[in-house]
Amino acid sequence: SAELLLPPTRSLPRARRALAELPGGGGTPVAAGLALATALADSARRRGSTPHVLLLTDGRATVAADGS
Repeated sequence: SAELLLPPTRSLPRARRALAELPGGGGTPVAAGLALATALADSARRRGSTPHVLLLTDGRATVAADGS
C-alpha cells in the first residue's frame, strides 16, 4: 500500500522537512502511490484547486498493484 507522508501544503519549510525525512529502501509500491496521488488530486480538483503531483521514484517497481 501507499502512505501519504506530506499532505497538500503551501508551506515550503514543511515540505522540505518531510522530503528530508523520507524513508528509503524496501518495496516500491509505485502503482499504489500513483493511485493515492490520483485520488488526492481528484479531491483537490473537486474543491476548486489546481493540483500538482510530485513523483519521486527510483524507477523500479518491485511491488505490483495487486501486492504481489
